[in-house]
Amino acid sequence: MLKYLKSLGMILLVNSRFFRLRSFISFSTKVIAGAGAKIETGYGSRVRDHGEIFLGQNAKLFLGNHATIMRLAEVVVTDFATLTLEDSVYIGSHSNIRCHKNITIGKGTKIAQFVSIFGGQYDYRKKDNITYQNFKPEDVTIGQNVWVGANAVILSGVKIGDGAVVGAGSIVTKDIPEFAIAVGNPAKVIGFRD
Repeated sequence: MLKYLKSLGMILLVNSRFFRLRSFISFSTKVIAGAGAKIETGYGSRVRDHGEIFLGQNAKLFLGNHATIMRLAEVVVTDFATLTLEDSVYIGSHSNIRCHKNITIGKGTKIAQFVSIFGGQYDYRKKDNITYQNFKPEDVTIGQNVWVGANAVILSGVKIGDGAVVGAGSIVTKDIPEFAIAVGNPAKVIGFRD
């Protein structure tokens, strides 16, 4: 049985004698972890094909029950940072998450393909060489049951409230309230869900 599953390209974490699927990380997903790094997976969580997960020293990645990271997504959690994907979170293919402090994505949130989430940025205002600018890590919090459309960008320090919708191609630079519909560059609230 195990030989057959390996030929399918999956790492299965099995939690009973009946072989119920606890979680799996595809063999084709590159996982690089520093000393003390930790990945915790809930029941039915999945990391699909050809993705990349980089965990720095003492970094933490938590995948809730039925959380999914789709194929070709890239996740970077730097030293001492924590990325939490709560139950039933879906991260679309080719998405890019850079966690430098704490990023939390709430239950039932769906993130479409090619979305970028950044948990830090350089202080670019000084005239010095950008390489020598201070890097400022910040938290990002995305509430429960949020929908983020394809090609959206969520910048550091942002909080998106429960039930909000972020339109495709939007760039979120400021907080978005609960059940708001936000679109554009920069994203602006154009209405609220009923």
